Amino acid sequence: MQVSLPADVLAPLLTRAAALSGGSGHVHLSAQNSLLLVRAVDGQATVQLDAETAAAVTTAGECVVSAGTVRDAVKTLRGPVALRLTKTALKVSAGGASFGLRVTEEPVLRLREALPTAPGAMLADVDGAALATALACVRGTVGEAVRHGLNGICVEVGDGALLLTSTDGTALSHVPLAAQVQGQPPRGQLLPPALLAALGPLAASTADVRIVVDAPVVEARGAGWVLRARLLVGEFPDWRRVVPDGTRAPVQVQARAGALREALAAVSLLAADKHHTTRITVSGDTVALSASNADAGDARVDLQAEDVHGEKPGHPWHVNASLLGTALACAERFGPVARLGLDEALAPIRVDVAGGKEPAPFWVVMPMRGD
Repeated sequence: MQVSLPADVLAPLLTRAAALSGGSGHVHLSAQNSLLLVRAVDGQATVQLDAETAAAVTTAGECVVSAGTVRDAVKTLRGPVALRLTKTALKVSAGGASFGLRVTEEPVLRLREALPTAPGAMLADVDGAALATALACVRGTVGEAVRHGLNGICVEVGDGALLLTSTDGTALSHVPLAAQVQGQPPRGQLLPPALLAALGPLAASTADVRIVVDAPVVEARGAGWVLRARLLVGEFPDWRRVVPDGTRAPVQVQARAGALREALAAVSLLAADKHHTTRITVSGDTVALSASNADAGDARVDLQAEDVHGEKPGHPWHVNASLLGTALACAERFGPVARLGLDEALAPIRVDVAGGKEPAPFWVVMPMRGD
């Protein structure tokens, strides 16, 4: 194999491949027909990335090398990079610098052949930046791998959008993604978290992404790359039965999401437990956040809400500051003002984007028990 291409073109491809395979993983390089193909598989062999770019190919060939090593080598180079395969090493050079990287017989699982995309799959075309935002806002509430049915992301179709939902039992995220959709996703199949981690950065730098879902595989395709993953088998819980209607909450508070998030972070520094339990009270148009610690002291922040309406609350609410802060940070991506739907002391707390268009994203956080 002998191929040449610019370092600033090759380095991003290798960075993405190394991130997926892990620093100690391997990457498969193949050159033919004026293209260099970079292929990587994650450690659990559930996600595969194929990325290609135009290159000057003198001699076709292929090899497997350490993903982290070849990435680090290319990142130090400037200008055109030459890749030349010998019997025992891959020579990587540019200008007066060169590296001799040991090749390996380590197999690279070819999911493309093992998991073909079947006809009749659900197909959706989405905006890359919007997809990256949606993925970032559902990753944080995916349940643990051992929790069957909660260990992945549920995909549904409705109102001209893909509906992405995840929950770990203590918090829930629901983010609609505008899309041109054909078909329906298969029941009992969930997107694996490893796919989200790999797809987010790719989608963020891609204008348009096509997603195809059909058991047992999900495929995402952008300009110059294809990402495939094995779907997880599991029945996602009927989340609509437990999610409260934010517009009917007895107490509804609208406030700047960023201000609420920053106040939570500050007050929770003095929370007495590992859950950073923070107390929320509402009086008139004032939202008070407070926490106390017998050893360190107490903290309180009073915020002026933009709007408060509903019944006069007769009790405070206790929340995990980290969970609610994450929900507010996600809501802030869609609008500056968040609406908290507050009910009984131990009822779920819903976070919406004030003035958001339907279908709109929302988050739900289970409260903590108070003093």
